[in-house]
Amino acid sequence: MMKYVTLGVGVSFLATGVFAQDVEFNYGGQLRIRNEHKELSHSTQDKRNATGLRVRMELEAKVNNNLKFYIAPQATKAYGEVITEANDESLTNRNSSGDKYHSSMDLFEGYIESKTDGFKYKLGRQRLKYGDQRILGERNWTPGAASFDAFLVQWEIGKKGKLDLVYAQNSDGNSSSDESDDTNLAFAYYKLKMDSAHELDAYIIHNNEREVLESMTYGFRIKHVWGNFTFVTENMYQTQTDFVNNDDSVEHNVNIDLAYQLSSPLGLKLSYMQASAGYDQLYVNRHMYLGIIDIVGRKNLEAISLVGKYQTDSAWTFNAQLHMFNRKDENVAAYNQATSSTIAGDMDEKHIGNELDLIVDYEKNEYEKFRLGLSQFQHGDYFNDSLDNSSFVFLQYLFKM
Repeated sequence: MMKYVTLGVGVSFLATGVFAQDVEFNYGGQLRIRNEHKELSHSTQDKRNATGLRVRMELEAKVNNNLKFYIAPQATKAYGEVITEANDESLTNRNSSGDKYHSSMDLFEGYIESKTDGFKYKLGRQRLKYGDQRILGERNWTPGAASFDAFLVQWEIGKKGKLDLVYAQNSDGNSSSDESDDTNLAFAYYKLKMDSAHELDAYIIHNNEREVLESMTYGFRIKHVWGNFTFVTENMYQTQTDFVNNDDSVEHNVNIDLAYQLSSPLGLKLSYMQASAGYDQLYVNRHMYLGIIDIVGRKNLEAISLVGKYQTDSAWTFNAQLHMFNRKDENVAAYNQATSSTIAGDMDEKHIGNELDLIVDYEKNEYEKFRLGLSQFQHGDYFNDSLDNSSFVFLQYLFKM
């Protein structure tokens, strides 16, 4: 949430005179602390306990609701994080907590937004969040979340449609060196909200990770609500050029959700997802759909998920999830979510495993929120049968104003 205050400010305009201009200043911020304990039975390299911190401030200045400047500096760090920078004593490792080498403040967002009737543009570092974040999301789970240095223009088409054209570049920031590691993102995204019960999105996304992988993704999303039922499907057709292996391929991703609201506090959702062996998941909000332990990723995967959400009152919410994972192509290994790499296993077996998650939210007041997450992953035949379940537990505190 953001607080606001309106001030009268004198503005000079090309020396033609001075006039009073109302400027509305909004401010906000957040502090998030999360402790995570993860035990992955199939990996000896990922058994850890870690605590992460995010601090973000927000300042917005609005002129007549048509022109807006927004800036959000942000700092993130892991508790006790080692900084590999030489100090005065010529040591190579120093602990950041209690030391002079503290994490620096970065710019999470900083942009200008200007609007006229039926048109707007947005220039600067910004979040790009579309649809259900299955391909363009902000990845809020990660320590810093995702933002893009982008130029966005938007047209209103009729009374119910909007078309966004966006260009963004992810770069190492060195314009005088080799740019082969830069990534260019450009897309057109059309949103049509016919009424409160019907939505249609259609998009074309070009993503070029130079000298690595270039893809074109064509997708659509349909949402329909009737009574207590909600149906959503989002499907992508993707063409790729792999510069590393000198290969072209055609990939796909299919998503189907059917939700039913049993009563005001209780809802159920059944989902099916299929991603081909070489599908590039691009900028998906990974933690939202395939379990919170992040063992499997949206690639060479078939998943069936059942989600139940129960809200006892305004303070407590319980979210239980069951995910069943199988490899789609038996000739390709399972794909890991967090490390973007394959997982070794028995190539004769398709069943990767089942995951059971429970997420509990407690909203203490309008500023403070606690979240507890519990996850158990039962390894399938793709893994060694003697493996114990993998587990993940996190506890998060969020202060937001």
